[in-house]
Amino acid sequence: MYQVLTPSRSSTLALRHLNYHVRHWGPEHSDLPTLVLLHGWMDVSASYQFTVDALRQPRRIIAPDWRGFGLTTGAPVDHYVFADYLADLDLLLDHYAPGEAIDLVGHSMGGNVAMMYGGVRPERVRKLISPAVDLLAGIPSIIYGFFGMIIIRPFIAQLTGGLGFGALTAWFVLAIMIVPTITTLTIDALNSIPMGIREASYAMGATKWQTIYKVVLPAAKLGIVDAIVLGMGRAIGETMAVLMVVGNAPVIPDSIASPISTLTSQIALDMSYSSGLHRSALFGMGVVLFIISATLVGIVRLISKKKRG
Repeated sequence: MYQVLTPSRSSTLALRHLNYHVRHWGPEHSDLPTLVLLHGWMDVSASYQFTVDALRQPRRIIAPDWRGFGLTTGAPVDHYVFADYLADLDLLLDHYAPGEAIDLVGHSMGGNVAMMYGGVRPERVRKLISPAVDLLAGIPSIIYGFFGMIIIRPFIAQLTGGLGFGALTAWFVLAIMIVPTITTLTIDALNSIPMGIREASYAMGATKWQTIYKVVLPAAKLGIVDAIVLGMGRAIGETMAVLMVVGNAPVIPDSIASPISTLTSQIALDMSYSSGLHRSALFGMGVVLFIISATLVGIVRLISKKKRG
């Protein structure tokens, strides 16, 4: 059984016809800003216990159970909107951290609330830890596939005059899917550049944009290439989202908008009933995918060696 390292305390606040349950960790007063943790849909504040136990520095932490979840009780309704959560959060902060700029962490639905709250009340948020790109990384592939079918495919169909299933639609879907990978690694590469290099550039009279273009980007270029290569690997190995929008026609396409079949989608569709030469061909396709993936990994390793050198 898991051993709790930092036990929580509970309090209840009467708020907007609800009895809001709020979980507390750490001291009541701290030199650090109050850390507010917002859980996601179908979750509870207690799920942050593991996160709290992993923190090295003690600080004041609060985490509410959203309306409709956990130990928060009150007037029953069958739906809520984000305006409800924003209003609840604002009043909770007015009570537990009046006038204080807090550090705000959100997961899943809580991340959406955190970002919206940071937009409407920026003076209350010192640091927001829930970038939209991280939320994209947590979305299942099949959701991207549905998005491609419902939103992107009709647009492509209207643009090309066809059904909208094909490589072009798949490219749009994959481009969105690899954004979290490329963006996160690119940010890490840019943040790895020592501040002293930027300050030296400013001291030489360079402007902010000259420093970015001629100093920071060249210094981080290997890390950026690394991010792009890993993003390509993510796209090449994708199956479900591509299968839903590509058309799955094992023919040579007439154009980029024509239905096609990819290696991953063909393997997923045919493996369950294949036999003999057909199954051997599918295994051969898998070997091709493995070689491509291994090549991309090798490129990343070479880039990493250059960065260390």
